[in-house]
Amino acid sequence: MKFKFVDGTEVILAEGTNTDAFLVLRYFGTMARDVLKLFLDHGYDMSVIPGEFLKIFTAKEREIGELASVLNEIDERGLKEVFNANLETRTFKRSFLRRVKDAMDRGIPFVNSDNTFIRELRYEEMYVGYASYDGIENTNASYVKDISNENGNEQVDNSKTLDMEDTEVKVEIIKVLNQIAGESQDFTVSLLTTNIIANLDKAILENNKRYKTEGIRSVVASAIKNMDLSLEEKNILNNNVLAAFQEESQRKVG
Repeated sequence: MKFKFVDGTEVILAEGTNTDAFLVLRYFGTMARDVLKLFLDHGYDMSVIPGEFLKIFTAKEREIGELASVLNEIDERGLKEVFNANLETRTFKRSFLRRVKDAMDRGIPFVNSDNTFIRELRYEEMYVGYASYDGIENTNASYVKDISNENGNEQVDNSKTLDMEDTEVKVEIIKVLNQIAGESQDFTVSLLTTNIIANLDKAILENNKRYKTEGIRSVVASAIKNMDLSLEEKNILNNNVLAAFQEESQRKVG
C-alpha cells in the first residue's frame, strides 16, 4: 500500500495500516524526500513504513538538521539496528536518545528480548522512576524529578539515610507498586507508580517512622502529595494505587 506525500515522495505502508488516520500528513510532507534520503544514507530499511512513523516525514529544515545529528549519535553508539527495529517518530527525538544513552551509561536494560525499547523510555516521567529504582548508583541529577519540595515544603536533611527498618518499608512498597504497574495497562498508573518510587526515599525520611502507627499508605501518599494531578488522576491514584495499601497492609513491628 503506497502513501504519497505532497512533494511526490512515496513509501510503502505496513500491511493493515489504517491510511485514513494519516491522510492529513500527506500535505505537510513538503521535504519528505530529504527525510527519506537521510535514513537511507544511514542504512535504515525503509522498504515498509509503519503508520506511527509517517509523521517524521513532515519534518522541516530545522528539524531535519536535528534528526541528522541524532542519527549520527545513534551510529556512534552502534545502535542503528535497535532503532531500525523501533521505527516511531518519538524514538528519533533527541530527548528519547538522551534517555537511551543514560540507560547505557548506567548499565541498565533498555530493550526487551525482541529488540523493542522498554516502555519506561517512552516518557521522561516513567524513566525517572525506572532509572532511580532500588538505589541504582551514579544517578544523573538531571533525571531526578524532585516533586516533594516543589511548593516550598519542609526540607529533609540530606545527610540522613534509610536505616534497615526504613529499607524494609521501601522494599515492601516497591514490591506492591511493581505489582500494580505490571497488572495495569493504564499509562496514568505507570506514571503515578514511577513518580512515587522516584520520591520514596525522601517520603520515608519525612515520615520519621510514623508508618509504625499510621501504616505505609501514609508514606505512599506523601511521596506524591505535591504532584499536580487532575481530578481523574487523583481518582486513579486513590482507587488503583493507594487502595492497595489498606490498614491491613501496615507493617507489624516486633
